[in-house]
Formats: sequence, C-alpha cells, structure tokens
Amino acid sequence: MSYDINLHRKDKQKTPFTEAELRSGLEDTFEYINTNVVDGSVVDFEVGLDPMNSSEFHYQNESGCYWTYCSYSVDDAVFNKFKSEVKTIATKLDLLIQDPQIDEELINPEDFTVKDDESSKKFDYAQQITEKISGDLPYILPAESKHFILYFIRSQDPINGNKVLLTLGQERLYASKVEVGESIDQVVRREIPKLTGSNEYKLLNSFEYDTAKDRFGNDLPRYALDIAIPYFVPRTRHLKQMVEWKSV
Repeated sequence: MSYDINLHRKDKQKTPFTEAELRSGLEDTFEYINTNVVDGSVVDFEVGLDPMNSSEFHYQNESGCYWTYCSYSVDDAVFNKFKSEVKTIATKLDLLIQDPQIDEELINPEDFTVKDDESSKKFDYAQQITEKISGDLPYILPAESKHFILYFIRSQDPINGNKVLLTLGQERLYASKVEVGESIDQVVRREIPKLTGSNEYKLLNSFEYDTAKDRFGNDLPRYALDIAIPYFVPRTRHLKQMVEWKSV
C-alpha cells in the first residue's frame, strides 16, 4: 500500500529519458543518482542522498510516464520530504505532476503544494487503516524497506509419496521483490498463480536467508518463504514460468 505519484512530459511525448537527459537535469541537485538503462532509455532511476535515502522512479510503458510512491508506514515529515523531492525532480526535468489520490489532473510543479490539507488527510486516513489491519495481521504489514523473497514451494507426489520442491529447472528457485509499501501477502498472492496456475497455497514459515543485488547493484536482504501447495503436473497448466518438481 503506497501513496502514488506520476510524472508526465510537458511536451506529451510518451518516451523515457536518455541517461544524458536525466543526469544533466538532476546532477546539480542530488548527490546520489542511479539508473537502469535498457536500449538507451532510463526505465528506472533513483535519486537522493545515498542508496538508503533515495526515491525510486519507474517508467510505465502503457501510460508513458514515470511512477513513484511513498509507503503509508512513514511519518508526515518523510511524506512531505517525498513530495518535495517529486516537485524538485518535476521542475528540473520539465515534467507535469499527477496525484491520482486527489484527481487525474496534470499540474505544473509550481502549482504542486507539498503541505496541502487534502493529500495529508488521505495519507493520514490510509495510515490509520493500515496500522489497524497490520496490528491484527502482521503478515500484511507494509514493508518499510525493499527486500527479496525466495520461494521454497513444497508438495507431495501422490503416486510415489515423494516430497518435492518446485523449481525453475537446474534446481533454481523462484524469487521476487517486495517494494516499500507492499506486504509479503500482496506479493505472494500476485506471484503464486504465475508459478502454479492456482491461488491455493499455505505459508508454513518465513526466515531471513541471505542478501541479493537489485538492478541497481545494491545488496538487499532476502527472506525465504516455506510454502505448501497441492501437487499438480506442470505440463497440464498454462504457466508464465517453466517449472518442474525436484525430489527432496
């Protein structure tokens, strides 16, 4: 769960920036700039003081804009700092700001108010709901920092009774990323159907496992999830991943 903001080009071009365009606009303002460049285009970038104090921006192909977010788990000071950074980036890169929580209007950075009552009320209300739910169900607590999860998906072959582990082949396990503001529950509910073709699963255990690098080269914590699912034959289902069972 997060407070989302979109940034659109004023010239209405639905294309991402080149790295030269991005850096020329931001290098005099931010100490830390990191980019993920694909075919000459910046599809992701993060800016701030350092890797641990930075905001991420991700290019959205369908809408032709950059999307960023702030977790509802932060306090008002951090939320206002986030909005201030968005305003600065939009000014430096000549972008329009869209705040979907308020409306779909595209506004100039100079008209974007960092400390406005309407967005603050929506943010505070969402915080209250999140805190109430999270107090009852810790599994859906929004992440305060980015991390990876590794899936140990287990079952039992009904024919021979062997315990088996679902892999991507060559004993590789599936992994995914939990973004700030997302919960493990949200990510697992999104990813399990891609792997198994079904939303039937049971989380048995979770624990800290190791670290892994993200697309920017930063080391992030990685947690293991021990998950049980009903046995199925992979070739009988239309799956987005090629998977197979490995005896354990």
